[in-house]
Amino acid sequence: MTSDALKSWTTVRKSRIEQLVTAHRAVGGTAPGRRWRTEQLNWSMVMRIAGEFQGYCRDLHDLAVEKFVISVGVDNIPLQDLLRIQLTGGRLLDKGNAGPTQISKDFSRLGMRLWPAVYAEVGESKGLIWNQSLEKLIEARNGIAHADDEKLARLKAQGYPINLSQVRRWVSHLDGLAETLDDLAADYLNQFLGCGRPW
Repeated sequence: MTSDALKSWTTVRKSRIEQLVTAHRAVGGTAPGRRWRTEQLNWSMVMRIAGEFQGYCRDLHDLAVEKFVISVGVDNIPLQDLLRIQLTGGRLLDKGNAGPTQISKDFSRLGMRLWPAVYAEVGESKGLIWNQSLEKLIEARNGIAHADDEKLARLKAQGYPINLSQVRRWVSHLDGLAETLDDLAADYLNQFLGCGRPW
């Protein structure tokens, strides 16, 4: 089973990204060559991908918190409310980007050691690729949002040009990361709370 957060990522959220990819093809065509008319669409895709992944991470954290709160608070509504506030108040995913550090810090509120768990699950090499890829996506998102051409030029020099091929790589990495986070959160809650996998 998968969480509602992952179902939303693979359907609604990915559909929004795909709409921009379709627009990209309509404007730039599918033949080989430089797509000088699609730069703004590339930038829009980066912003959308970063935003949708942040939404997925927030949704997953909400689900994990709710399972934690209900399991620990049993029928004690005031305790549940207190736990919910403590686990989500000032959450980084509510006010900043979903970079590797921010996600890790928010899930650590539940006691989860996120990146070590990812590395153990998929192998350190792949996990590090996903971590760096997400970091560079957020750098690109911030470079675009803040009109920081120097940052975008540095990213290009580092092998992260803002083009359709890179966008597809980012989406592929986030697909793998989203599925892994979904499994890891379910496994962690089951082991920590002894309540069975929540999804």
